Amino acid sequence: MNKKRIYVIGPSGSGKTYLAKIISKHFDIPHTNLDYVFFDHKVSKSRDEVEEKEWRRRLNKLIKEDSWVIEGVNPINEVFETADLIIFLRLNITQTLVSQWKRYLTDEVQRREHGFINNLKLSKYLIKQHIEEENLSKSEDPKYFRIRKMDRIAKNYSNKTLILISRREVNKFIETL
Repeated sequence: MNKKRIYVIGPSGSGKTYLAKIISKHFDIPHTNLDYVFFDHKVSKSRDEVEEKEWRRRLNKLIKEDSWVIEGVNPINEVFETADLIIFLRLNITQTLVSQWKRYLTDEVQRREHGFINNLKLSKYLIKQHIEEENLSKSEDPKYFRIRKMDRIAKNYSNKTLILISRREVNKFIETL
């Protein structure tokens, strides 16, 4: 694979960070989680949302680089346009919920710092990502993710989009690197 700009996108719990880190290491290219574009992270593990002007500045600086792996749940037009390869992790709702809860149950730091109630809220958000119809009035909002929105976007970029629907497909992809 000679792709230098890779966008890994999918619902919460789909394995975006896992895959992006493997790609980044394999090709020795920088990896960025979009959370660090949209939020300022504090030492206390809390985070503050940054204003649109600031996150757009951060994003534009990032996508101008020659190579990168960007991952996140945020469908951002500028990243779709700039990417050489878009990897859409379209795992089903069961797979993503199991991953989310497995991460919560096995990561003591996450349990302590984010708590059970926050994880329940994340589950609710994850379910909405999968089952809610796309609200077309929010189609340009980069913080609005729905599976159906990504299905529509993937069609627009079909020449450079790889859709992986299971852990097995993700693992097969990793083997091809």
